[in-house]
Amino acid sequence: MLAQTSGSRQQVGSPFLSEVMMVLTFDLVFFRRSLCLVLLCAPCIVQAASCRVVGLGIYVLFTSPKIKVSQYDPIGKVLWSETKTYSADGFRCDPYDSNVNPGPVMVYTPTFSGSFNSENMPIQRTNISGVGFTVKDPDTGKYWTHSHVYFGIDWYFTMDGTGRPLPPRERRIQIDYYRTRESVGSGGTLNTPLGASAISHATVVATQTAIEFNNGWGQVIVENPTCDISVGDLNKRVKLNPVRAHDFRDTPGIGTTEFSIRADQCRLGAIAATFTFANGTPDPANPLIFKNTSVGGATGVGIRLFTGADETIGANGTNNSRRVTITGGSATLPLKAQYYKTGASVGKGAVESQVRLNMSYN
Repeated sequence: MLAQTSGSRQQVGSPFLSEVMMVLTFDLVFFRRSLCLVLLCAPCIVQAASCRVVGLGIYVLFTSPKIKVSQYDPIGKVLWSETKTYSADGFRCDPYDSNVNPGPVMVYTPTFSGSFNSENMPIQRTNISGVGFTVKDPDTGKYWTHSHVYFGIDWYFTMDGTGRPLPPRERRIQIDYYRTRESVGSGGTLNTPLGASAISHATVVATQTAIEFNNGWGQVIVENPTCDISVGDLNKRVKLNPVRAHDFRDTPGIGTTEFSIRADQCRLGAIAATFTFANGTPDPANPLIFKNTSVGGATGVGIRLFTGADETIGANGTNNSRRVTITGGSATLPLKAQYYKTGASVGKGAVESQVRLNMSYN
């Protein structure tokens, strides 16, 4: 990881110096994790009944998601979501059955196959520990579960004179994957135990499969995250308050401002993060001080960067690394910056400087 600072200049009048702006820009590489899911419909089983499914019934395809699963994702976080629309055009009823036509015909909700129990209704388990899913009608907010008695979606279609469903014929399905437990499994092939729905009517004794899902499949990859610079510290701007030139009479360093750089989401087992400052421009009169690079800015003054123990981080690379213990997945480096006199006298104007920051961890 690299960080770069750049400053913005601001001219102030005599006898005041300008405020200093330090901008830290971190170039981060984010690693993506992926989970693949495809739900396919098997050919429907046709039975003798007043209502039936024609052709191959309903075909629903969910695209493969790409998600990041880490130890820092909170329980209940939606890892991936998708909504699909399908039509009831594949349903037919006997147009000569006065009890069925003109309807309504009820389409029961799917049940869930396999030996998986509910995680926390309406969230259902997958075979990956800590990853659950829901299937719902996004228009009503009702869920499909292992028992539609509790959370079911019963869809009704009114049939026309030929036994076809009247508009609206479309219905929507939404599937969501969640983190459901504190401990996430090691990943692997995902098994989403979906079952089938059925069509029925009061005069129909035997129901018939209307929509059948094969078990969803995919891949869950669980990896330890890398340390990232906190979002709030990206393009960080450090602002020093204005000072007066005669304030340097008794001490070379004045106008100290405290700030910090934070790394978080470090992997389990990570011990420490090392922050290394480099590529600064040393002041010719004092190479430990970062040179004022503002064109036409203040003279005889630069920027000193140091840590809490009053240890200067040299612009020339001297003593320029700090090691911070990682606690709870994060590490924070407290820093200070101040104006620092480098000449016999200090002239008015803007002050700015730049520094690059490299971070590593183990």
